[in-house]
Amino acid sequence: MSIKQSIDYIEEHLTDEITLDSLAELSFFSKYHFHRLFKTETGKAPMEYVRERRLTQAAYELAFSSKSITYIAHSLSFNSQDAFDKAFKRVYGITPIEYRKSINQKLSKLTFKEDYNMNYLSADISCCVAEKQECLKLMDVIISLSKKAHMRGLLSLESEISDRFPFLLRKGIDLMLYGMEPLVLQEVLDTYISAGNYSGKELLSRLLIRNGILSIQMGEYPWVIREKLSSYFGEEFSDEVSKYFGCDPQSLENKLSEFVSRIQNLKPYSEATSLLESIFEKLDSRSIQRCLREIDIMKLAIGMKGASGKTQNIILEGLSRQSLSILIELSELIQDIQIPQIVDAQNNIVGYIKRLRAEGEIK
Repeated sequence: MSIKQSIDYIEEHLTDEITLDSLAELSFFSKYHFHRLFKTETGKAPMEYVRERRLTQAAYELAFSSKSITYIAHSLSFNSQDAFDKAFKRVYGITPIEYRKSINQKLSKLTFKEDYNMNYLSADISCCVAEKQECLKLMDVIISLSKKAHMRGLLSLESEISDRFPFLLRKGIDLMLYGMEPLVLQEVLDTYISAGNYSGKELLSRLLIRNGILSIQMGEYPWVIREKLSSYFGEEFSDEVSKYFGCDPQSLENKLSEFVSRIQNLKPYSEATSLLESIFEKLDSRSIQRCLREIDIMKLAIGMKGASGKTQNIILEGLSRQSLSILIELSELIQDIQIPQIVDAQNNIVGYIKRLRAEGEIK
């Protein structure tokens, strides 16, 4: 596992136990060499990076979820509430409870601003078909950045900053990598847009950048970002957007056929990645569908990577067309997945199935 893959592993396991020993072992380096290489590439020691990412995630959950502060601290592996409070205050200057209160106050103001903006937004972003097609290319760049962030971590975007990017996109990436908190970054981007008094294509392109950057920062999946940004083009342009990104019915059908043909004769990677084989064979169609509604689709995609073609087909038959499309996109994002990650995901899936069975939800 490379350093970039280690970063990807950390991003996927922020709520799990992570130690320097486990990271070094997964990377096949000694602790000394892993620590040195990681710090050279990222500028931070491995466990310092883990701690900062957990605090960033904590800030996001304090702002945008109703989870209790105690739950957030525990889920992100802080040993005590006191340790969490001290670590959070060291980075953000205030305690978690003070941070949540301040964010709630800001959100109430921003909600009013968003409602106000919606009254004139549709008229201001109105532009011709040719201009919308140009903006589709910008949207494609944003989605490509989101894919790379998911595959290699946010720091990988630093090498992507180019003079060919619009100013606001370069600035947004810079501030995001600097670690600016989401609401402050949103305020900065909004001010740049408001100060320019833009309309038409110029406003549409900047709104795509603004919402794309904020979505990437929050770790949203590429297809979620695509759907959010697509809405700015309006209903009448939705078919064009779908065709551009290969999401129209015919393209989806072709992708599914190609995917099935690639996996149908696969065998499990190894005995270690065979955890899903017998458990899915014993489930009826209704139970499979119930399980798949519960399982995180990223975990499902990773777990399927090591399963046989037969088991993968059983899973595919229990998914909706939209979920199939997302799953195929995900499979392209996780090409370099490692066996320990597959085993971890499969154990997670098996755990969900056992819980649903114990609760009488499935047979």
